[in-house]
Amino acid sequence: MSNQPNPNVFFRSEDMGIGNFPIKGGTINDKGPAFPRTGADGHTSPQSGMTLRQYAAIRLRVPDSETDWLDDMIRKSNRDHFAAAALQPLVTSAIELDHVKWDATAQHAYLIADALLKAREAK
Repeated sequence: MSNQPNPNVFFRSEDMGIGNFPIKGGTINDKGPAFPRTGADGHTSPQSGMTLRQYAAIRLRVPDSETDWLDDMIRKSNRDHFAAAALQPLVTSAIELDHVKWDATAQHAYLIADALLKAREAK
């Protein structure tokens, strides 16, 4: 087997701990490293770092990494993201009405974010 990467394959199956890629009816070893390194001997070297599951949780903004501290960070990030999205129209309308109360506007944005997160979890 050649150590040269195959341009038609994203990940080498032996690096991922899975069968042929793409997976058909198989399962992904989401406990394995997200970014495996292959040594000169062609074997994946053991390393610490994030797992595939953790990487997917971060990229997809889904607090399901099976790592409590990381899931908490993702939840906080989602709350801030939703509050920022809610803040823009609140500030725009407050400026147009010529009465901006910054503290109240920021608190209102987080109330909207909390409501969005609550609705998301109820699904």
